[in-house]
Amino acid sequence: MEGLAIDPGDGCLKLTYSGEIVIDTVTELSRRAVDAVENSPAERVVLDLSDVPFIDSSGIGFLVSLDTRLQSLGKKLYLCCPGSQVRKTLSLVQLHRYFNFIDHIDDLPA
Repeated sequence: MEGLAIDPGDGCLKLTYSGEIVIDTVTELSRRAVDAVENSPAERVVLDLSDVPFIDSSGIGFLVSLDTRLQSLGKKLYLCCPGSQVRKTLSLVQLHRYFNFIDHIDDLPA
């Protein structure tokens, strides 16, 4: 099942997405994610990508746009557990050094 789960957590906002991040899903995902981060006092946002098997160019645009929005709000984005296909895609477009990756939410810097 595709969808976005939002967990306000303690000190960080956790967004978990299940499904492909592609042109057909990115508009609604972006709307919900931006709404969540703008209404959260958390300065750190974790986007769990462990259940994302594929991301296309519109999905990459979403990630860059979300990160830019968070930076403008003084917040920081962490991508958690992206699968090998998602990592490969981000690496192909030279974004593997742009994003902050963590393997588990407990790996967040203090």
